[in-house]
Amino acid sequence: MFGFIGVGQAGGSVADEAMKRGFHSVAINYSLSDLNSLVNVQDKLHLVGTEGVGKERSVAAKHMKNNWESSIEFIKNTMEKPSVQVIFVVFSAAGGTGSGVAPILLELLNECLTHKTIVAVPILPDSNEVLVNQMNSLELLEDLSMPETCVLPLDNQMVLSKYDGKISETRLYKETNKMFLDLIEVLLNYTDRGSKISTLDRKDLNQLFDTPGIMTIAQTDLNEFTNEGKYFDKLHDDIQKSWNNSIFTPVEFENVMRAGVILDVHEFLTEHISYNELFNVFDNKMPLDLFKGHYDKGNRAITILSGLTWINERMKQLDDLIETGNTEMKETTVYKARNRRREDLFKPKKLENKESKKTSYMEALKKLKR
Repeated sequence: MFGFIGVGQAGGSVADEAMKRGFHSVAINYSLSDLNSLVNVQDKLHLVGTEGVGKERSVAAKHMKNNWESSIEFIKNTMEKPSVQVIFVVFSAAGGTGSGVAPILLELLNECLTHKTIVAVPILPDSNEVLVNQMNSLELLEDLSMPETCVLPLDNQMVLSKYDGKISETRLYKETNKMFLDLIEVLLNYTDRGSKISTLDRKDLNQLFDTPGIMTIAQTDLNEFTNEGKYFDKLHDDIQKSWNNSIFTPVEFENVMRAGVILDVHEFLTEHISYNELFNVFDNKMPLDLFKGHYDKGNRAITILSGLTWINERMKQLDDLIETGNTEMKETTVYKARNRRREDLFKPKKLENKESKKTSYMEALKKLKR
């Protein structure tokens, strides 16, 4: 059901691990050496024009004018498998190739693979990464901020916090990739399980991933409740807290369009779940659509929220890091986005209906002139 397109070095690493786990995966990169380092992915596209882009998003985008046709042909040839319904496009927000190519590629994919569900998975940097990485990420998020697709922002900062900041950079990246793919596998496994009460099937999961806007996926350990060590009135609080304590960027509580809730607990605990209370932290109080799966072999809840408001707070964090970094650099260093009106950069973005935002190839290619 799931396929992976890894763009750039970071995306390629995720695709390589996904292929190892049995997911159909391909990789795209300007760097031939990065492509050659992938041991599991067999389908690779070497973009022409430059051997790497040195973290320059504009260079990556510029050279797509000579690569967009071959990219579409490559993806059509490799991702048209009927078994692949949802395609994750994974890339680093901080680098050059992924950050520069992905926004263009996503628009082209939405145009030429209309029968597939496309999910953008930008990998955001932790606060220890260099200034240019933070700058690239802020610009990338601005490019994606009126999404036609589901955006699932994998966040190295959130993974780093789980280790109290005491983890090497190399291990951090591996752990982020592992946790992400572990979670995707868990979701798929539940869609194959039966239930006496209700199931969350693959069609439900597809609809969640087909919702434009920010998505998050979170797990909550319910052992303390099933062992009667915790009062049931804390149940909703714990699940709500998990939404801002996952491996994805913390959510903002304006609107939630769709939600999926997997309760894998003894039946008696499900009786203490009130969905009205669970979602009352959102301004719209309840999602427009809710998919439920009730199972009884474990002690956890998994929540999938989609169509969430854009991650403006995360963009502000990036901007603050950039502003701090710029004051410590030479005056000749100019951040091109610094003079943008902050109220425009961070104003809430309203979601549009996916069908009303169809773009053409030429529309996407306008971005190449930047």
